[in-house]
Amino acid sequence: MKHIKIIIFSALTVALSGCLGSFLEPKEDPTVFYVMRSQQDVEKVEFASPLEINMLNVIVPAYMSRNQIVVLEKSTIEISEFNRWAELPTEGIKRVLQDNLAAASSKLSVYVYPAMSFDKSAVGLRVFISDFIGEFGGDIVLKGKWQLSSNPEAGQSGGSFEIKVPCGSTYDSYVSAMNKALYELSQQIAKSMAKEFEILAKKTESK
Repeated sequence: MKHIKIIIFSALTVALSGCLGSFLEPKEDPTVFYVMRSQQDVEKVEFASPLEINMLNVIVPAYMSRNQIVVLEKSTIEISEFNRWAELPTEGIKRVLQDNLAAASSKLSVYVYPAMSFDKSAVGLRVFISDFIGEFGGDIVLKGKWQLSSNPEAGQSGGSFEIKVPCGSTYDSYVSAMNKALYELSQQIAKSMAKEFEILAKKTESK
């Protein structure tokens, strides 16, 4: 009987060590980290004179205040465990808007808080995003408002936006669509500012 017990005990030990061994083996991490990217080929916008912009914190929906990428799944939101942002979305959005705006014209200087321009003619830019999400096979929707302030001559101005970009069916294409939507928003802001400050410059010249 002792031999049988020893054999059984030995067999269990081998089996358990095999299970523990496979359990303790390092597993490959399937997580993919993404970053938002600015546009490479930027359409140039003509400004009448140099302009300095202080871009303040971007406001985003609460569902974007996380590292996991979120997508629409019919009437619900799907939070991906293995597809994540390498930085918080607010930081990525600010960086991309800064790069896209600065690339739109050599006359634009864009500072992102806490960096600031103390030039008296500098304007403050605020971006309020109320929606930035899409459904695979559909469109990314970037929706919200932007506002310029702190320029005593121009006063306050701004506009609303609703941008739709097809987002494909993979996380790669989804992130690319978000990048494109941010580029289109940058262009809208740049063109609106150029037009507004051109009108302002003409009014100043006519005085």
